[in-house]
Amino acid sequence: MPLLTFGEAITDSEQFSKRHLLLGNGFSIACCADIFHYGSLYDQADFSSAPEVEAVFTALRTKDFEAVIRTLESAAHILPAYVADGGAAPAKMLEHAAMLKEILVQTIAGNHPHIPSDIPEDKFWACRRFLSHFLSGEKAGCVFTLNYDLLLYWTLMHDDLPFGDPIDLAKSDGFGNDEDKPDADYVVWQGETNAHSASVMFLHGALHLFDSGKDLLKYTWVRKGVPLIDQA
Repeated sequence: MPLLTFGEAITDSEQFSKRHLLLGNGFSIACCADIFHYGSLYDQADFSSAPEVEAVFTALRTKDFEAVIRTLESAAHILPAYVADGGAAPAKMLEHAAMLKEILVQTIAGNHPHIPSDIPEDKFWACRRFLSHFLSGEKAGCVFTLNYDLLLYWTLMHDDLPFGDPIDLAKSDGFGNDEDKPDADYVVWQGETNAHSASVMFLHGALHLFDSGKDLLKYTWVRKGVPLIDQA
């Protein structure tokens, strides 16, 4: 079937009460292709701790990290059916899949723009206008992102001036004050019940989100005064 243009899709969505958006890696590539394209990340990644992983990329003829992670995890689950004694390979595959996730996050952080001003103001303005179809007005719904980087968070926090009238984007992501430490330099996930009204969901996590073991934390610039990349 022929694809709708973005304008046609927005017009077609007028029949529904809410608009929702799912962001994939293309969202980040559109801003900084030289950084966030999987090929760029692959070229910058350090596989020295697990050279077998690099061989998996070659065997699959891909530079897609998540495709390789899924393959390793799937292979680890099915290999015991073909290897009588189980062997050490399945455990090693799962270990390398976890390691590859860490390599991906480290590579993104290491090549990520350091502060929002590294990105041209007109890009933020264009992106906020794009997001306004989903996070502003009577049809405001939810934005779900699969990306680890800070671009969406930075865009939501950005000021529109001097490019035009301020756009009121919904930006609640389910985090709020820690009841035990309300003045902490971080905020905490409020739980599924308390965060039911959140409009932005980081489905795969993000560089500024951390599992402390007790709580899921979000670090912010405004509370600590330290760039988020440095905090990460």
